[in-house]
Amino acid sequence: MYLLVTMAASAVVPTQQLAESDGPLLEVVKQGPLGVSPRLFSAIALFALSNGALINMIMASRLVYGMAQEGIVPAALGKVSAHRQTPFAAIIFTTVIAAALILTGGPLTLADTTVVLLLLVFAGVNVAVLVLRRDPVEHDHFVAPWALCCGSSTGRSGPDRHVS
Repeated sequence: MYLLVTMAASAVVPTQQLAESDGPLLEVVKQGPLGVSPRLFSAIALFALSNGALINMIMASRLVYGMAQEGIVPAALGKVSAHRQTPFAAIIFTTVIAAALILTGGPLTLADTTVVLLLLVFAGVNVAVLVLRRDPVEHDHFVAPWALCCGSSTGRSGPDRHVS
């Protein structure tokens, strides 16, 4: 999907201009044939960003809850609401961490930390898959390709580009 977006963007706006832009997709919207208003595009981007942040917060709280259930973190983080059965302690814990990151370093620090943590989670899952591949199983099952797991665990991101 990302490759298709990149190819489409390069077809509309010269690649060098995209590389130098602080908002490459906004450049595509401005010069593209669809005539989408930059204000509408900004609203869509804000909605997508908010949705992504919400999903990350839900995932983080559920991850902490699961870790509490497994005894990896303190059991107090595994407490659930009697009425709704939601892991309120993990939700409060992850919300406090996110608020602290925003207040001490701003949104870029929060974004950078989120990316690093997500990469660590994905790398950990891939390493776990490699370890679990060695366990004998008596029934037919899917076996993830070794190279795919290794490649996913050691993937490299591009150079840092922070807006000052």
